Amino acid sequence: TGGDAFVFGRAAEEMAAVRAAGVPVEVVPGITAAHACAASIGLPVTLRTKVRQFAVVTGASADGPLELDWPALAQPGQAFAIYMGVRTAQHFAERLLEAGAAPQTPVVIVENGTLPTERVLAAELASLARGIHGPAVIFVGLDWAAAGLSRPDKVEVYDLQRAGTGEALKADAVALGQPG
Repeated sequence: TGGDAFVFGRAAEEMAAVRAAGVPVEVVPGITAAHACAASIGLPVTLRTKVRQFAVVTGASADGPLELDWPALAQPGQAFAIYMGVRTAQHFAERLLEAGAAPQTPVVIVENGTLPTERVLAAELASLARGIHGPAVIFVGLDWAAAGLSRPDKVEVYDLQRAGTGEALKADAVALGQPG
């Protein structure tokens, strides 16, 4: 999904340039990629009793190593989406684990979200950097079980025990742990 240009997009720069050229600009409200991807796979981004905070963070930085409030993101009950994080997934996993996040924290990766080529991969934080190939929104701290829902059949599950084979297993083949 292209998502909302106002969320880690270039809307401000593009609007400024177009307005500077004397062209009027109208913004048509849209939906963010994180919300579109979550809705596409039936993944709630908040839960009244378990996930009371949802953040959207960037996985890309133009000014050096990416530094965020890792201890805050690592807290139980914290959920967030990573935009542009395919190349920095390993960095995210390492920093979150160092900050105290449980290795079993659920991760859901949506590649090519809302498109006919959409692919969904469920994993654990300890295996976050594995199995990501294309443009993706990466959800950390969210899963269907916490919401009392079944994981959709189309979701592949990455089993860290079989990581050496690089094998992604079908959803019912492996049960993932819950966040600590």
